[in-house]
Amino acid sequence: MKKNNLKEKELLSAREAAIALNVTPQTIKNYIYAGRLKSLKTPGGQHRIRRSDLNSLGFSPDNKNGEVMEQDDLSLLFNQLFQNYLEAIKVLLTSFDHREGITAGHAIRVAEYASLLGKNLKLPEKQLQNLQLAALLHDVGKLEISDNVMSKAGKLTSEESLMIKEHPKLGEKIVDEVNFLKPLRGFIRHHHERYDGKGYPDGLSGESIELEARIIAIADAFDFMKSDLPYRRGVPMDACIREIKKCSGTQFDPQVAKVFINHPPRES
Repeated sequence: MKKNNLKEKELLSAREAAIALNVTPQTIKNYIYAGRLKSLKTPGGQHRIRRSDLNSLGFSPDNKNGEVMEQDDLSLLFNQLFQNYLEAIKVLLTSFDHREGITAGHAIRVAEYASLLGKNLKLPEKQLQNLQLAALLHDVGKLEISDNVMSKAGKLTSEESLMIKEHPKLGEKIVDEVNFLKPLRGFIRHHHERYDGKGYPDGLSGESIELEARIIAIADAFDFMKSDLPYRRGVPMDACIREIKKCSGTQFDPQVAKVFINHPPRES
């Protein structure tokens, strides 16, 4: 069917709408499923689309809206896929929190705090997505450390402390095995570096530490302070904020810390 034959039709099938917009029928269906395009259902379950609803997408017979729609559709599908990845990772990671005696959901909360901080720092969308993934996976290297060490109730030996300090490097190796996670390697490796250069594993300082790692460092420390542990109760919000302010310029990037202090997470 040609476009010219569709110009006068007010009600189009998904296939006809696809022809009119120079896209695939699946693209039309994706827009319908995502709520971006209204449709009517025939008794047989087929989609019918009003021309007025196509016009609401900016379609006109003489423009290149189809090309734009394809790009927009790819972005829509990517975002849906990304959210599915996040949900799967959250389910997998929550079961590991008990190994340190920390309140369940540590990785998820760190990702939430890091995302909020990233938004307040005006990071672009792609950078925010990588930040969120890296924050979720920041402690994934601890999966390589034995339960005897991770779950030990008493004081760690110097050897055991060194083993735990290996987790950023172990985490880097784990994500390096997955192509779409490779951009996160440095953020995970360096989330325990300090702004003054006294962190680990590489002793980096200042802005030689990736911004995402500097953000995760604050989010991670905040959740650790705020959470109940076997040997102490969680620290109140105002005390957490005071501690971050106190460590600004030494442990934490002062500019990132300032934004966190000015826009703290809501108390749950």
